[in-house]
Amino acid sequence: MPFKNKVVLITGGTQGIGAACAREFRAAGAHVLACGLPEHREASPLDGITTFHGDITDARFRAHLVVRTIEEHGRVDVLVNSAGVGLYALASETTLDCARRLFEVNFFSVLNMVHLVLPHFQRQGSGAIVNVGSVGGRVTLPWAPVYCSSKHALHSLSEGLYRELCQQNIHVLTVMAGVVSTGFRSNVLGGVAPPAVARIRGMAVERLARAVVRGLERRRRYVVTPWTVHGFDLLNRFLPWVVDLYCERKFRGEALASQSSQRA
Repeated sequence: MPFKNKVVLITGGTQGIGAACAREFRAAGAHVLACGLPEHREASPLDGITTFHGDITDARFRAHLVVRTIEEHGRVDVLVNSAGVGLYALASETTLDCARRLFEVNFFSVLNMVHLVLPHFQRQGSGAIVNVGSVGGRVTLPWAPVYCSSKHALHSLSEGLYRELCQQNIHVLTVMAGVVSTGFRSNVLGGVAPPAVARIRGMAVERLARAVVRGLERRRRYVVTPWTVHGFDLLNRFLPWVVDLYCERKFRGEALASQSSQRA
């Protein structure tokens, strides 16, 4: 899929993975529109990219994104659902309000963005959806179980969309990323990563963005990077006790519990 003059709409596109994807699509010749939180208004991923600022959990803002994209370019070819938020908190201590807020960002906003762009894809007879997931969507980590649950739900949604839309020339790509060097850990709803987890070095965000664009060009169903994500997933499925031991070494429940704080 060549991206010259294609129209790409990216949620969470002013920071982290979304911003890196915006730069990659722009470099490939696409018209890129990106949205981010109001507090990120000063951050621009690249000159020439149209940016919007608002709360992705607001249905009116989501509709505004799609309407403005169509008004400005007459079409939308690619939707990248990159907006997301984390939470470091024990499952037993996560409040329902916080869990709902997390799912509103990581799952329900994605579902509604798909609802909004799908009629345009169907009229065009083509389109692509990229859902940015996580290794946490395949392996539940005890220091972030509700976040992992939201990514499990996102992966399941992506799989269902792929099977629903593949006969309509609408492609769905699911990204399963490992630890990436972004501001993720400092922008969570609450809590902090256990010290042993915080010391894990993440991959360069540019590397992930290149893999996403390349994967979409080749119409791959999944982009999994780095390669260790494959191994972690396989271990969890076939030798779960190994992952249990890994989590025990990285995690001390009482330390996380004492540091956890949540905001709705």
